[in-house]
Amino acid sequence: MGNLGELGELPPSGDESPSEVRDDADCIASMQRLKERSGLTYRELEERAARSGDVLARSTLADVLNRTSLPRPEVLAAFVRACGDGARVDVWLATRDRLVAARATAPPVADRDVESELQPQAESPAAARPRSRPRPRRPRVSTLAGATLAVSLLALVPRPRLGHHPPRPHHRSLPDRRTRAQRLLP
Repeated sequence: MGNLGELGELPPSGDESPSEVRDDADCIASMQRLKERSGLTYRELEERAARSGDVLARSTLADVLNRTSLPRPEVLAAFVRACGDGARVDVWLATRDRLVAARATAPPVADRDVESELQPQAESPAAARPRSRPRPRRPRVSTLAGATLAVSLLALVPRPRLGHHPPRPHHRSLPDRRTRAQRLLP
């Protein structure tokens, strides 16, 4: 199983310091390095989390490590414990809280440098395309009227009754099952 010691803890290393991350993407990159350092697969991390009473689905973990936004605190704590860095869960959670608080206290648009925002910038190909107009919503009355008309027309189509079979035609020319000798005798 990976690089974890007997107690399931990572050996001390100075290269992973969550308190030094600057933004969400940096935090995710640090989490990816922690996973690599643990040497565990997503499945093994899921199993370790379950053994310690945490819920950490491997699909959730894969999503967390492949995006740029921060995971929920309980997911981060379960991940850090499963990777064997349980002694620093509080540091990881404090880092997450610091990043969330920094995002919440970002200066509003009015306090930013307005002149730099007014400078013409090259448009991306997506911005250069004309925006499509939203389709007007049709009233629900017309949809309801159309459905009512369709049901009414279906009611006019003849259907066989349940449990009733049409009569079979009786033919007089049914095959004669008598033998030739029987037919010759009166």
